[in-house]
Amino acid sequence: MPALIRDLLVFVLIVGGLALPVAQWARPFQPLERMTIGIAGAVAFLGAATFALYASGAPFGCHWILAALAAAGGALTWRQARPWLRTREIGEALGGWLMLVLWCTGGLLLIFSYSGGGWSGDWDEHYQRALFFLYRWPLEYRFIGMYLLPARPPLANLATTGLMALTSDRYVQFQVFTMLLNSLVFFPVLLFARRWNAGSRATALVALGLMLNPSVMENATFAWTKLIAAFFTLTAAYFLVRDIRSPERISVLVAAGAIAAGVLAHYSTVPWLLAFGMAWIFARGNPWSHSEFRGTVLRAAFVFGIPLLGWVSWSVAHYGWNGTLASNTSIAALEPASGHVFGSFPANLWSSIVPYPLRAPDLSFLAQANRLGWLRDYAFSFYQVNLFGLVGLTGLLLLSRAWRGPRREGPVRLSAAERTFWMIGILAVIPLGIGVNGAVDAVGVAHICLQPLTLLALACGLAWLGRELSAGLSRLAVALLAAAVLADLTLGIGLQFAGEAGLLQRSDFPTPAAYVSSLTFAAQANYAGKLRLNQPFLHDLAGLPPVAVMAGMAGLLAAGVVLAWRLRAPGTTGR
Repeated sequence: MPALIRDLLVFVLIVGGLALPVAQWARPFQPLERMTIGIAGAVAFLGAATFALYASGAPFGCHWILAALAAAGGALTWRQARPWLRTREIGEALGGWLMLVLWCTGGLLLIFSYSGGGWSGDWDEHYQRALFFLYRWPLEYRFIGMYLLPARPPLANLATTGLMALTSDRYVQFQVFTMLLNSLVFFPVLLFARRWNAGSRATALVALGLMLNPSVMENATFAWTKLIAAFFTLTAAYFLVRDIRSPERISVLVAAGAIAAGVLAHYSTVPWLLAFGMAWIFARGNPWSHSEFRGTVLRAAFVFGIPLLGWVSWSVAHYGWNGTLASNTSIAALEPASGHVFGSFPANLWSSIVPYPLRAPDLSFLAQANRLGWLRDYAFSFYQVNLFGLVGLTGLLLLSRAWRGPRREGPVRLSAAERTFWMIGILAVIPLGIGVNGAVDAVGVAHICLQPLTLLALACGLAWLGRELSAGLSRLAVALLAAAVLADLTLGIGLQFAGEAGLLQRSDFPTPAAYVSSLTFAAQANYAGKLRLNQPFLHDLAGLPPVAVMAGMAGLLAAGVVLAWRLRAPGTTGR
């Protein structure tokens, strides 16, 4: 536990120290906007600096330069930043983020081995990628025996590497730092909830909404990089739409930098770049005749292109064009020889939108001897890969009420330009996000590219809830909301983490090996990977009884609910 506290402090001090100078640069923005810009800039700089140390061949000890830069950045800008950092807006945001971090830490404390649906191997691959940069492994190394380095973009792994270099190279540190990076998605979701007038309860509701969303919980605790990519994607979308009626150049530049970092964190950001870039241009009407607009676009293209050009140039120089492009799984699956260029899209669109309980797909990959394990995996495959499942039953209920229900307090009025932006962007990103996946998946592929869309839907629903709570919910609405929360918490979160904690039918399978052997092939592959790794997870080191961890999480959840219910002070609405 002391090491866990140390890791949290290192994360806050390094990211916070690097964020303050960037936030000071962003003086035209409101405090929460400045903080989000600062965090995005800090993570991007941490990854870029770590890559510079790796590519230059600098000695291992030079990683402490990152700590020195963070300390210097924090010290030099603290006095100027203190007034906006001490605002209620920032205090509440940091408190909400910390609540989400504690909840996700509870999830990590329950995981003795990863399992769920057909997911396996990615956690090991990303850990190997962090070690690759940390210890300069051979360029020809194939991660988990399959992929070359360019198969995945490096930014998130590099940011984790920089933090591990200051603490430890053990898998526990990788688990914790990856979770902390993924938890940052809280900040742009809160920005959207405030923009859509969630009221004084915005922070508490966003924290609770993310905590109770099965997709967020799984993606925050499964050690991969999709949520940190969603953080950059949502940040870019927010600043694109923030001043869409009279776009400020700095907003567009922030969006361009954020989307570039998103692409370098996970290639699933590319459909968002195409869809929302096109939507922004259409929402502006006929802007090309204005020289100022053309100049802004050129500057944004420069901000976007320079970091990508740096990574692609280095990759091509070391791996060639074929190794850089063909190693990516999506591109490889889209090759004409695979026969999936057009054939996979309708099948994946159908499976990603229509929940599989309404269809009859092949679920043989869920075969196992553990009956409760099968139920867990059946629910997992709805909550984690289907577009509607990603939002969760709670999110769907809130979104449906926001769509047709009365707005009693502070109705949100979108400008014509903003309505055009969202309509074109959403209609474009769904087929693009599904179409880039060349391989056919019978249960859905929405989790790969469309997580930011489901988080936007959740922010919209939570904003409606914040407005309605100020006037009082009807008994029927409270009952429906409680039922949806209970279903998500039980089927999507409780069963999942009980499975990863080894609690499902434990009396029937008393030893860890027997328990895992009762689960799916993917779960067995994950456990075999842990045995090969020969390192403890956070669950193993802490040694806390799962019941005690769950009790602590229940107490945290209850405190958050009470806080959200009692807050009644007038809040600051979004712009």
